[in-house]
Amino acid sequence: MENPQVPEESGSDLLKFDKRILFLTIKRKILFICIVAFIAMIIGGIFAKFTVENSWKAECILIRHKKNLAAKTDVPYLYQEMDYNTILQSIKMRKNLRAVIDSLKLDTAPENIYGAFKVSRGSRSNLISIKATSKDRNTAVNMANMLGEIFIYNYIKILNSSTIKIYDYYKAQRNVYEDRLITIQDSLQNFRDTNKILSLEKETQNQYDNLKVLELELMNTDMNVTSLKTKITDIAERIKDLPEKVELTSIVSATQKKDLAAKKNELTLLKKKYTEKNPKIVKLKSEIKALEKDIETKSDEEIIPDQTTYGKNEFRQSLLLEKTQYENEVIASEKKIGEYRKKIASIKEQLKSLSPLEREYYDIKNNEATIREQLKKIKNRLVETKIAMDSNLSDFEVLEKAVAPKYPEASGKKMIVIVFGFLAFIGLFLLFAGKEFLDFSIKSDFDFQEILKIKLLGEIPNKDSVPPPIFYSQIQIMYGQLNSLLPDKKPAVITIGNDVPETGSTFIIQELSELMISQNKKILWIESIDETSDDITQFEINRFLYNAKSLAQKNINIITDQLHKAYFLCDENTFKRVLDFKQLNEFFSQFQSYDIIIWELFDVHFNLHLFTTIASSSDMLAFVVRFRHSNRTQLSNAVEFLKDNTTIPIVGILNDIKKPYFKLKI
Repeated sequence: MENPQVPEESGSDLLKFDKRILFLTIKRKILFICIVAFIAMIIGGIFAKFTVENSWKAECILIRHKKNLAAKTDVPYLYQEMDYNTILQSIKMRKNLRAVIDSLKLDTAPENIYGAFKVSRGSRSNLISIKATSKDRNTAVNMANMLGEIFIYNYIKILNSSTIKIYDYYKAQRNVYEDRLITIQDSLQNFRDTNKILSLEKETQNQYDNLKVLELELMNTDMNVTSLKTKITDIAERIKDLPEKVELTSIVSATQKKDLAAKKNELTLLKKKYTEKNPKIVKLKSEIKALEKDIETKSDEEIIPDQTTYGKNEFRQSLLLEKTQYENEVIASEKKIGEYRKKIASIKEQLKSLSPLEREYYDIKNNEATIREQLKKIKNRLVETKIAMDSNLSDFEVLEKAVAPKYPEASGKKMIVIVFGFLAFIGLFLLFAGKEFLDFSIKSDFDFQEILKIKLLGEIPNKDSVPPPIFYSQIQIMYGQLNSLLPDKKPAVITIGNDVPETGSTFIIQELSELMISQNKKILWIESIDETSDDITQFEINRFLYNAKSLAQKNINIITDQLHKAYFLCDENTFKRVLDFKQLNEFFSQFQSYDIIIWELFDVHFNLHLFTTIASSSDMLAFVVRFRHSNRTQLSNAVEFLKDNTTIPIVGILNDIKKPYFKLKI
């Protein structure tokens, strides 16, 4: 037989667990958890009492006045109006805290009292709250008031310091630009006197205005010429398809329908004079009939007029006249375009002669305008800066000073007690839940159904923890399940295995044997042992099994008339010799007098190949596992191996279940 690798349990199986077992475990431990949590709360209360001191909190309220200055949006840097987040952070600056310490003569450092202050802004208001916390009531009041006053003093000082620097700067710049303006005005007057160009500006402007008008006329005329040419082209295309002469009138003297009407009138007159058989009437009828037939075969379009009059196409003549008119307009417009271009060229030549002096003149004028504009801005800034300096003096003010609080602040002692108890409760809960989750031992039918995927014959409770009727009822349920799966043959071979020692397989076999004996069944019990003794050596089957010898009656231990026993020694020789199906079948064939052969096998991992060979020769393999003792991972590996290498039914028996976890099956 091949001995493939034993598969390992999948990761998904490791995450499976029985929620009922987890609940029962927590239920059993909940009282202990609550007691420990209560003790932890007592410890937390003692800890809080001796470590947490009372603290006092005092509040000072500041108000910020709004400046409402129109120039604020133009020169915001003059006013240094910081946003509230910046102000709130600046209140607890090291400089302010150091001033509080020095004023109150506190024996501490700024870092130590930083957390003692809480600064916040009122909801949608211009109020700022400064709260100070201290273990002394009066110290808390003094700290809050002192920090508010020191902040206002330093805040105004900082704002005005920056504004004064700006004011001095603009004042110096005003003097500089006034000197520049006097200089540039002198230069402009000298230029006018030297070049005598008092009307240069007006003359130049007139030339530019004329140039602009001519260029506009040129553009309009050019667009008009393009439009006229487009119309001429369109008229020429339409004239191509029109005839020069058209039919004016046509005259039709007589038609077949008129002849038919005349003949019918004539027939009516003749009938008044002659009978129907008269040759004239007969002839006239035949002519009318022929004429009617001829009219039916012809349409009105086939009528040919007797006289037609032709003349010139008036619509074509009107188009030709319109085309001639447009062509004359094009010629006139093109002449205008030529005249406009000559005038534009002449004006540009005149402007070129004025350009050198104009450029020099306008440079001086632009410099003068720039200096005047800069000087105007500087004077405005001086006024705005002066207003900003005055307004900053009343920006902040103490609205309400701090007063001594009546009661100390909540110390959090209750919360400490609750946290101690909560942490103890959650910690123990997670400890027991995690321990149960990581416990891969077999504990319920869930492990057989979801992990091992084999049928569970029965759940046997601990015999000493339940009443005898309940215990034996579960034994009988197990026996009934086992008996229903056995084939109807003699002898039926059952192999009983386990994954670890001390699962109670011997105890289960004894209970099953008693029930089988009560049904008058003869049983051979083969027990696997790992060491021998003199009193059982003769009952060992190894030499008979491996050497294919017959087992004599003397080599079977007679326990009772219906229960006989033999032994299989699991020593190192079992690894040196191979046992096959033929040997096992020949060995079992000697025991036709027995109804049941129960072979209590060794641990499955002791010799997996030999275990599989013996189990495969039986009619059923039953694993006896012990509650919280057998490992589902190891047993799952073995079961998977057996399923891959044998076809016999594999079932399970859960033994020694503790009473709190036992689920009674009725």
